[in-house]
Amino acid sequence: MLDKLTFLFYIKNMKNKILILAASSLLLVGCSGLKNNLGKMGNALSAGDYKVTVWSGGKPVAEYFIKNSFVNTEQETDGYFFFVNEKLVRVSGTVTIEQQ
Repeated sequence: MLDKLTFLFYIKNMKNKILILAASSLLLVGCSGLKNNLGKMGNALSAGDYKVTVWSGGKPVAEYFIKNSFVNTEQETDGYFFFVNEKLVRVSGTVTIEQQ
């Protein structure tokens, strides 16, 4: 009888350990995604200096330097918009945005 109780206690502890391990794994994976999302939100809320490069065929075809401003995403497209010298610029396609 004692062996059966010990075995049941062991199984219950193993289930708890597995649940804790699974929950910890999910938190770790979720944390990196959360960190990325918070980083994006922080950049979206604060103006900064950016270099925007538009690419075609693996070569840069246009470069923009934005000072103390925002680079915004276009709704429902792969594009971005920003202001350079008080003029609206819209770009789409293969674009890299580097925070300076």
